[in-house]
Amino acid sequence: MIVPALEEVIRNVMKTNPDPVVKSVPLSASTVKRRIDEMAHNVEKTLLSKVQCSKFSLQLDEVAFGSSSVLMAYVRYFSPCVKCVTDEFFFLKVSRRRF
Repeated sequence: MIVPALEEVIRNVMKTNPDPVVKSVPLSASTVKRRIDEMAHNVEKTLLSKVQCSKFSLQLDEVAFGSSSVLMAYVRYFSPCVKCVTDEFFFLKVSRRRF
């Protein structure tokens, strides 16, 4: 799933043959999972540092699917970087029972 997308990006953005680039990138399942986990941790850490330095509001939304529930949280805060109020997805929690 990742390799065809990577090849397409290299072909369209870099305007070059994707084969040598794709072959040089380690794409085992554990490597991809580790990199995704690292990126998720970095995004979470960045968002938390932005929220901790500003006033914010939290919006919770619950959706029920049969015997399961999904709790989603969004955060709204003033971002000094873009000088406006910003909305971000904060977290999602799935439960086998209703919240």
